[in-house]
Amino acid sequence: MENTIEFKGPFNINHLDKNLELEIDKPGIYIWGFMVDSNYNPLNCKNIVSFSSEKMKFLPYYVGMATGKGKNNKMTIYKRLNQHKQVRNNASAIKYTRLSIKYLKEFFNDPLFPIKTSNYDITNKFIEIDKKSNHALIEYYNNSKFLYYKINNSIKDKTNINNIKPTNNPITNFCTLNDTLQEVIVEKENFWFCYADCSHNCTNDIELKPFYESLESLTYYSLKGKTISKIKKWSGYNNGYVMKDGTNNTNIFKAEPSTEFPGY
Repeated sequence: MENTIEFKGPFNINHLDKNLELEIDKPGIYIWGFMVDSNYNPLNCKNIVSFSSEKMKFLPYYVGMATGKGKNNKMTIYKRLNQHKQVRNNASAIKYTRLSIKYLKEFFNDPLFPIKTSNYDITNKFIEIDKKSNHALIEYYNNSKFLYYKINNSIKDKTNINNIKPTNNPITNFCTLNDTLQEVIVEKENFWFCYADCSHNCTNDIELKPFYESLESLTYYSLKGKTISKIKKWSGYNNGYVMKDGTNNTNIFKAEPSTEFPGY
């Protein structure tokens, strides 16, 4: 029998009531991104408490999972989202790919935009994309090769590039790179999410991570547009689950999961 993953939202992380905080303080799958206008320009959401489909649209940027397990505490959707929004402080968030505001309008259905899987190096793809528009599409990618290409004139920034660990180059090490996530998420308080809690029959931790990874992949390939997330390759297997759009008319899902991304 098929189970259902029903996504709810979108919600602004800065305007959660206590009931919703408790509701998402559990394992599950989530999508976070931004509210944009009809031209895909990120909105200033300081005074926007709730979603209105007539005034804005939700643009997914990242798909993630919270398994309920962690080294030091129980990792939930609520805790993971609060880590994500700390774009200048969290150890993972300071390494997230930064796309230009201009490229936010098209990355999700750009055929050149790569799907990041564990065994696929996308550095050359990002360099190719950035060159399309006079170095103005990819603001930052956590890879020393990309950073050497991107940082042209700053000797100080070039000396900060870590060659020993090429993927340990947080954006906070560089003063010449534009931090668009800081601009959108922090300065405009524009961090929105949808979530789905997922029941399971896993009996141990070994089964738990693959279970959530399969649903994370199902969610990624069910969206109409790509995100920056690292994801497993789509095998067509969904663990007997089907997607249900219980969101507030965001229109972000395709009828069926696929490797085609028509856009929003």
